[in-house]
Amino acid sequence: MFKHCTAALAAFLALASPCGAQTPPPGTLSFTNDDLVTLVRAVHAADTAPASEISVTVSTHSAGEMPSYDPIAHYNGLDAGQAHSASVWVVGNPPASEIGDALLGAIELACMDTGFAGTKWKAIYDQVAVVDAALPASVADRYENRHLLLQRIAQALHSTHP
Repeated sequence: MFKHCTAALAAFLALASPCGAQTPPPGTLSFTNDDLVTLVRAVHAADTAPASEISVTVSTHSAGEMPSYDPIAHYNGLDAGQAHSASVWVVGNPPASEIGDALLGAIELACMDTGFAGTKWKAIYDQVAVVDAALPASVADRYENRHLLLQRIAQALHSTHP
């Protein structure tokens, strides 16, 4: 389903080794290189895992249906009543140069929110989502803190293994 996004993750897994704590994401949340490896492995395994562990439905939407803060790919949350089932939206005909990182971020959020990446990432996701839910209506990016978390994860992965 999203194998094209996991090739780089497989390369990272081959090189990954614990190197100490990383810069903490928003607030007081922190994660280590071991935590990053856990997340990367979850994203890599998500498309082949049994549906009882995780199911990510990726659906195509028009540009007008996409949130302005996620114009390429958007993690749309857990499916109602389905703790291990999540929804990701992708804009139809996305720019090839932008789809990889955008879809990867959405899948990372799905792996965190469903608990597939483990209890630590689930707790981090839940804490950041609560902060996002409390944002004033004037904030256009309703996933502002989740996006900051994804940026910190990307920075940590790139700084650990450029």
